[in-house]
Amino acid sequence: MRPTSFIPAHTQDNVFLKLFVIGTFLCTISLATSSQNPNDATIPNIGGDTIVCEGEVVSYSENILSGNPDDCFLEWDVQNGVIQQQFATEVDILWPNAGSGKVYLTIKDSTGAVKNEDSVAVTIVATPDPIINTDFRTVCKKPIRSEYVDPNDSFVDDSCWVVCDSSTVTYTAPLNGGSSYDWIVNGARSYTENGNQVTVHWGDVGSGLVKVIETDSNGCEGEAKLCLEVIESPDAGFTTQPSATAGTLNVCKEQTVYFFDQSGVKDVFWDFGDGNTSALRNPKHTYDDAGTFHVNQIVTNECGCKDTSQITVVVDPLVAPDITCISTICENDTATYTTSADCNNYNWSATGGTIIHGQNRSSVTVDWGAPSAGYGVITLEAECD
Repeated sequence: MRPTSFIPAHTQDNVFLKLFVIGTFLCTISLATSSQNPNDATIPNIGGDTIVCEGEVVSYSENILSGNPDDCFLEWDVQNGVIQQQFATEVDILWPNAGSGKVYLTIKDSTGAVKNEDSVAVTIVATPDPIINTDFRTVCKKPIRSEYVDPNDSFVDDSCWVVCDSSTVTYTAPLNGGSSYDWIVNGARSYTENGNQVTVHWGDVGSGLVKVIETDSNGCEGEAKLCLEVIESPDAGFTTQPSATAGTLNVCKEQTVYFFDQSGVKDVFWDFGDGNTSALRNPKHTYDDAGTFHVNQIVTNECGCKDTSQITVVVDPLVAPDITCISTICENDTATYTTSADCNNYNWSATGGTIIHGQNRSSVTVDWGAPSAGYGVITLEAECD
């Protein structure tokens, strides 16, 4: 007889679903001791895990301790579980929700009389539900691209977070006592696992994946996945007037230095190394004290990726000569610039313009024409007593 299953009519009134599975098999005598009476009713014994994971399918079987040779019928019943399939003396049960459950078994003879019953209580352990946190998350997101990532995967978000190329980012899952953690990272140059966290060294532009599998003390597993899109970082860079040589700029005390951004990135921040800063794209700065200062330009793109460029400014104690000038002129205008410094020699230069009168004097006239950069710079080097 092939096992069959049915749901009794009174099931709708029950708090939990009862699904009975009936099977038939030949009860065999297997005496536990020599004093066992062969005519005793069959004694059922349910074998199977009593601590299970939420969402797990577990097999339970009937282990006959003693019985008689009559045909027997098995009725399986489950509380807070779902019977998936059965094979005579075995049944597979899905435990969908954390909590407690129970497996029941009733053995009847061919007349339908109950010969014996057994039950086993089951503890259903909640599956770990890890999350992934990171010390760097940009404001940008990108669609999940199927050519890089299986679209059937379930991710923390429905889109990919952006990470900067050649950056180092640490990802962390909450630490739960008794749990172990396995990390899987795709698209990175390298990564280092350390328990519930992983440090990832991202490489070139492309896609990436960070996945954590948490296994608790009962062997139950849960996972979380984070889709990443690796984008190009900005390139910081700038020029100065006067010009720097091999990353070093030598100027005089109280001399004004002009900085010109070459990155083209929207957000630019300057640290002049003497406690002063600027958020202008092309700032100027005057050093009032002699010394050595490190100027840092920090650029940030729209997704939060950063890059830094640096030069060293060496300020001489000698005071620079002053220049009196008109700071704004029109295209093709001429302008005259003067200094009050009483010097033996004056060496003027005009970046973006042409000196037409006054070289080696305390004043000079410049024809600016049409500077290609949109700005010009007048510079004076003087030998003074």
